[in-house]
Amino acid sequence: MVRQRPNAVSREGRSRRSSDVELARYLHDNGVFSLVRSRMANLEPDAIAPFGARRFAVESKVHDKGESARGAVRRGFWQLHAYLTSLERGTVQASEGFLVVFRLGGGICDAPRIVALNRFRIHIVPVDLGEAADSGHAQPKPSHVDAAELIEVAGRAELPGEGDNETA
Repeated sequence: MVRQRPNAVSREGRSRRSSDVELARYLHDNGVFSLVRSRMANLEPDAIAPFGARRFAVESKVHDKGESARGAVRRGFWQLHAYLTSLERGTVQASEGFLVVFRLGGGICDAPRIVALNRFRIHIVPVDLGEAADSGHAQPKPSHVDAAELIEVAGRAELPGEGDNETA
């Protein structure tokens, strides 16, 4: 089992890179010029659209069986808020963000579709890619996170940890 984990990580890395390219193609096809995985200081958002009237950042998270869907939403929200805060100080000045949460297996997280903060709007987009056997009545009980909790998480100085009041 330990020997298979590095292969899974490298496969995940390859699929992550290809999904980033697909995201850039999708945005381009819809008239949005985006930069994928561009490094800015110590940040590397999955994608940013730095030009035009609608400037935004995209962060994606993936969770599978045994991983916390709620934790993926909380960590992704925290990261995206940090990106938007940093971009606000630079030339991009993005005020909108999209958190895309891919479920490969396990439970789902019931989260608000849009969270409005003082300076930013963050859209949470769930994408269910789980097996059909894990959906419907066979799906684990969903976890829940509300806007107030996400706003509190965004105000933290450090990334929320796995054991930080999270349930799978």
